[in-house]
Amino acid sequence: MGWSESGTERSGVRGTGTAEVFDSPAVRVLPAVLLRASYLGVVLAVFSLVLFFIAPQRTLSLLSSAGFESLGVHPLLLVPGGIFVLTVAVAVGLSVAHYRNRRYELYSDRVVEYKGIFGSTNEIEYEDLEDVHLTRSTLQRALGVGTVRLNDIDDEDDSRVQEEMRLRYVEEPERVYERLREASGAGGGTPLETAEPVAKAVIPKGVLLGVFFMLFLAVPVGLVLFFGGRYLGIGGGDIGYITLGTLAGIVGLTTYKYYSDYDNRRYEIYSDHVEIETANSYTAVPYEDVGTVEHDRKGDRLGTVSLKAHDGEELGSLMYVENSETLARRIQGFVKDVQSDST
Repeated sequence: MGWSESGTERSGVRGTGTAEVFDSPAVRVLPAVLLRASYLGVVLAVFSLVLFFIAPQRTLSLLSSAGFESLGVHPLLLVPGGIFVLTVAVAVGLSVAHYRNRRYELYSDRVVEYKGIFGSTNEIEYEDLEDVHLTRSTLQRALGVGTVRLNDIDDEDDSRVQEEMRLRYVEEPERVYERLREASGAGGGTPLETAEPVAKAVIPKGVLLGVFFMLFLAVPVGLVLFFGGRYLGIGGGDIGYITLGTLAGIVGLTTYKYYSDYDNRRYEIYSDHVEIETANSYTAVPYEDVGTVEHDRKGDRLGTVSLKAHDGEELGSLMYVENSETLARRIQGFVKDVQSDST
């Protein structure tokens, strides 16, 4: 909940006037963290089962020597279950530590962000803002939070905007949004429609990419582990198990990274442009720059909508979205309206 305090100097950052402070409470971030950590935990648990079947006797021996035999739990449940729980616990712990100190102070001339485990700071003056946007996923609406993005003109291309700050999982998002728009005089708005890629649809492609990386790294990884293991006095059989585990981990982590990339994407449709938001980037595509809108079906329900310039250059793609054909027609209609108005 927002509250006010006198403007003070912290970590070399000074705001003018009285600050209105908004938090990103860790407890409201946890559901999203638990969901994503669960996917990673499942991936790692599956690969632990693969390793168990590759080297069952060695796994049983290690568990027995560690005293897990006394728990009376079958290894097929103990190994993947333990890895799953550990993965989720680490993810939750890091998220709580990260969001525990996260807050946003809104002054009369700027907004200051405090974030991270070590309390790093970031600030942007209102006069530097080009527009302000509010987005709320279904989960964020249920949790009473939202994400407010602060954008500025791209230094390299003044026809595009770039993200300067993202207020993640902030409480009272509508109030923060209106406060920033009023204070900065920047434009912005609420999208007419939002779409998100179906992230699970990219898992097979992520696995293939992981296998490619595994094959590419198999020889160097194998050599490093072989000579390193021999130097440390590790037996040849154990070195083989470690190598297989490392290569399997490469496949698993690559798959998760590919999945996570799409899980963090979001597409926003406006009457004059499309915004493509990822975990680390933000792109706005004005309809006046679009020459063609192409649709590529990826299955019965999914597809990709590509926005291309008049010279054929791809400006942006809305990938693996549901009802993609309908979305492509709607964007094409907006493009025609904008371009007919400008002529």
